[in-house]
Amino acid sequence: MRRPLWQARQISVIPDQRALAAQWRLSKLRAAWLLAGGLLGGFSPAWAQTQAAKPGLPSAISKAFRQSYPGATMLAFSREREKGRIIYEVESRDGSIRRDLLYSLTGKVLEIEETIPATELPVPVRSALDSTAPGATISRAERVTRDGAVTYELTIRVQSRRRSLSLDPAGRPVKP
Repeated sequence: MRRPLWQARQISVIPDQRALAAQWRLSKLRAAWLLAGGLLGGFSPAWAQTQAAKPGLPSAISKAFRQSYPGATMLAFSREREKGRIIYEVESRDGSIRRDLLYSLTGKVLEIEETIPATELPVPVRSALDSTAPGATISRAERVTRDGAVTYELTIRVQSRRRSLSLDPAGRPVKP
């Protein structure tokens, strides 16, 4: 006797149905824990403030970032080792400004890279660019502040070739 087609398919789908049922039970359990936490006061404003910090980011860095840039959105962060010390790079956006910050473990700012419009470049930097690469178009302009010293990193296109320049505020070339 032949079985109907839908019964034959059901037999091959049973393992998938078991996995889906297990996922559903797990999601029900998670929902119950979240509800219990809410009823017991687990969702207080203090809890929300601690959860606003990104997991894995030291609280000193998160606090320093929020104090310096309250309107900015933290996009990502990464832990890096530079010259034998651990630093954190935080990528953020504040309106149309994209900002990358390097922090020490104590929350001290080591470096700030901010994208700026080409119109905000100082006149000496613009004139140095015009003399170095006439006819170049600026793809990206960044103001980099490191230990109080400001430099401008430019990505330009000259005759369909990409090139990078680093200049100080006076328009002199700087090693990146």
